[in-house]
Amino acid sequence: MPSSLRNLKIGTDICSIQRIFDVLTGRLGKQFANKILVEEERRNGSSKLEALTRWKEYQDRVKETERWKQSWQTGPTGEKRPVGGEVVIEGMRTAKDLERLEKGLQEEEKGLRSELMRTAEFLAGR
Repeated sequence: MPSSLRNLKIGTDICSIQRIFDVLTGRLGKQFANKILVEEERRNGSSKLEALTRWKEYQDRVKETERWKQSWQTGPTGEKRPVGGEVVIEGMRTAKDLERLEKGLQEEEKGLRSELMRTAEFLAGR
């Protein structure tokens, strides 16, 4: 047997980690992972599933921030309301608060994407 074939095993698939990552970050990511993880991992709250739960929560916060930002930009009467040189956002928040929030979301996204890529790599090996 040629040495290049010694490490191949029956049932080994070649798959795209990027495609798995794309599925995980989509709306069916948790369902996909549940199909691949064994029952014990699903039951015991695998860190892989926790990463997907945090990703979903992150996406919900991003959507809420965008809705909040759009309502701030247009305001209830369709215009911005300046107060003391800054625009007030719902509950006395300022444009600087929005910048900090968006920066924090960007940092969180980087960490979550990294974690989900590791999850994709793990699932690809299943």
